[in-house]
Amino acid sequence: MARTKIGVAAAVVSFLCALLATPAQAANLGLIRWSPVPLHGAYVGGFVNDDHGVSETTQIRAFEADTGRTLDIDNTYRCFGIPACGVHDGVNTGEIIDNPTVTSDLNNGRIPLISWGCSTKPGWTLLDIIKGYNMFRAPGGVETPVIQYLLKEGSKVKGFPDTVFIRWQWEMLGKGASGKCVQTDGGPANYTQAWKDVYTLFKTDVGATNASFVWCPSASDFSSTVSGSAAHAYYPGNPYVDYVCADGYNRADQSKNFGTIFGNAYQYAVQVAAPAEKPFMVGETGDEATNTGSQAQGPWITAFFSAVQQRPDVKAVLYWDSFNCSTQNDYSITQSAGKTASAPVAALHRIVSSPYFNTRGSSVSTPTTFVAMTDSFKPGCEAGS
Repeated sequence: MARTKIGVAAAVVSFLCALLATPAQAANLGLIRWSPVPLHGAYVGGFVNDDHGVSETTQIRAFEADTGRTLDIDNTYRCFGIPACGVHDGVNTGEIIDNPTVTSDLNNGRIPLISWGCSTKPGWTLLDIIKGYNMFRAPGGVETPVIQYLLKEGSKVKGFPDTVFIRWQWEMLGKGASGKCVQTDGGPANYTQAWKDVYTLFKTDVGATNASFVWCPSASDFSSTVSGSAAHAYYPGNPYVDYVCADGYNRADQSKNFGTIFGNAYQYAVQVAAPAEKPFMVGETGDEATNTGSQAQGPWITAFFSAVQQRPDVKAVLYWDSFNCSTQNDYSITQSAGKTASAPVAALHRIVSSPYFNTRGSSVSTPTTFVAMTDSFKPGCEAGS
């Protein structure tokens, strides 16, 4: 992406000041320690939750021990709406910030990516947000409950010294919770307006400029042209999107690489905001372990990240190290009981050790043991999950 020399110099100065400051000092100075877009290379992160019987924070530390480095980004899922959709890590997941996972990320140098989707239980609708924001901005400034909730969470985000990625209502055309809510709640018109309202409330009304909004459909919702992409109807517009993102996987019955999974989505990010482009994030991806074992995941991971290096607008890649309970797809490389995962772990270790994917200069250790989690149930699929 085009950057002026002055802009790069300013970013470097801000980065150094924030890096040397404590979290509290950085927040007071209005600095962030980590830019949402790395100055070179790409961030590496993931979703690590293969065993719901163990806290996410414990699993992330085990994953980092396996791969030898702190994740740049940690993806955590939270619910939007009242009543909240449940409790995880011992807290009500309706709260974005008041939970151990996000706090641990901020304290340990990870950038939180909050996948903030709607609840499958009754909660606030997109129309509630639109109507509430109109009332809030009207003379008198009435704060409806949904606006009070947004103001509270936005203020919390503003108070942190790091970038916080907000992946709001991701996969909006899909079959998951977000897709179900969007499709039954006014479709693209309400979705794009509600997105703009949430974005403006965070960035302008609250002043949470460290919030970076990630617009993330499924990779299959993009085609070879901007106008031909089903996702385009849900695009809120360049002023309201900080990252274009997509989710896509290589399942056991497929043989897909970066180009076949994300090629159209990547070109969309390049074209939609031309000539400036938008940074592109792989929000979720993984290679499914087949019945012959997980060793084939190593070459796939190596080839995938090699392809990323050929596409300079890819600025973040998050691996989905988990077992999908509903579809029974297993993409984990480190935690499924009974798997020998040395090849994919070694591949990811080499990747996160390379300068291109260690853009923050994190210390790298040599993994000495493979830390495996064991379950008395199918990984991640205990009763009630």
